[in-house]
Amino acid sequence: MPNVISILSVMLLGLAVMAFQPSRPSGNNEKEMDKADSSPNDARPTKKIGHSQTDIIVVGDIQYEIEKNGTEKVCFGLNRFCSPKVFSIEGNNPKIVIDIKNVSSWKGKSMIPVNALLIRQVRSHLHRAHNKLRIVLDLSPSMDYVVEPLFYKAEGVYCIAVKRK
Repeated sequence: MPNVISILSVMLLGLAVMAFQPSRPSGNNEKEMDKADSSPNDARPTKKIGHSQTDIIVVGDIQYEIEKNGTEKVCFGLNRFCSPKVFSIEGNNPKIVIDIKNVSSWKGKSMIPVNALLIRQVRSHLHRAHNKLRIVLDLSPSMDYVVEPLFYKAEGVYCIAVKRK
């Protein structure tokens, strides 16, 4: 079976990790995922009525790195702990999707070309009406992946680590 994406969970001292089970999201299709493109106008701050300032999530710039063991990581800073919704889309255009709720503004790049072995590009879009930031990792097809979401609490950094299965 090509394009199998496994999402792991691990609990380490000083490292909070969220657990996810791989699944095909019902009702989500590639057209919806392709909405992760944004324009410069999407960087305007928004505030959803009914949320206090302590509920608001501030997301830092998205960074990409490759570790010595070949693991590719996409990381971004958060002003506080949150539990993003992470799911995978398998098939000819596999993707990892990260949805972060209560995001008031996003000034990051809408697309980061990566062109590495596993991750081709990272796209992001702030859905202002829902105060939700969607980050999409477009993966190389015809590979099996292991995906590990990590939250480094002391640094306030959330990462998605992707490696070959």
